[in-house]
Amino acid sequence: MLKVAIVGSGFIGRAWAISFARAGHDVRMWDQSPAATAGAHDYIAGVLGDLAANDLLRAQAIDAVLDRIAVVAELGEALADAVHIQENTPE
Repeated sequence: MLKVAIVGSGFIGRAWAISFARAGHDVRMWDQSPAATAGAHDYIAGVLGDLAANDLLRAQAIDAVLDRIAVVAELGEALADAVHIQENTPE
């Protein structure tokens, strides 16, 4: 299982987090805006329900996928031991 860092937790970062977690990777999300990260985990939990209802979680339980995603307060924590960094910040 690879560790992935998501830098930027808006809608695009959240979608990437779901994609990597569905593939079995541990994901750490960080954003410079605490407001962006505050709702990220709850938003993802809601989306996973829709994905499961449409059989898009590859027969995985919602909780199993959600447990692979963590929102962290420090960029260094997100980047620690990451083998892939997905940047999703405004241009």
